[in-house]
Amino acid sequence: MEPDPVVFGRLDAVLDLLADGLSSRDLLDEEMAALLDELGDMMTRLEQLASDELAGAPISVEDNEWLRGIGSVIEAFW
Repeated sequence: MEPDPVVFGRLDAVLDLLADGLSSRDLLDEEMAALLDELGDMMTRLEQLASDELAGAPISVEDNEWLRGIGSVIEAFW
């Protein structure tokens, strides 16, 4: 993972704007809202991990396991 927390933070903000825009136009169903929430949670976690990495903080075992399976996490969105 590239430790660039700004990118992940901005992607999270884009997802929030997308959800708000779709919702205000009554184009956001529950399934899509849940998907956007999950993507936002992923971006938040990646932002925190990137910040920790840049600060020299150790990555937890749980976070390392999550990162090892990131391909499966992303695949689940499709």
